[in-house]
Amino acid sequence: HGPARASGNIRWDSYTFAINNVVKSGAKAIVPGNAAGSRVYTITRDGIMPAQGAKLTAAELKLLSDWITAGALNN
Repeated sequence: HGPARASGNIRWDSYTFAINNVVKSGAKAIVPGNAAGSRVYTITRDGIMPAQGAKLTAAELKLLSDWITAGALNN
């Protein structure tokens, strides 16, 4: 998900791109303060992503949720 391979209109190669991503459906990929409203969280939670390879563990998913809920800060 970088400039050469932005899949689903999503780029993760910089914080600015990540926080401003809007997926094809028009939903925000990350909604700071709202994990349940963040498409990246819901598709990961639901096992849709990553499409290949190992899915996130419960601890990794909680870390993602906690980060988004805390405001998805760049720190």
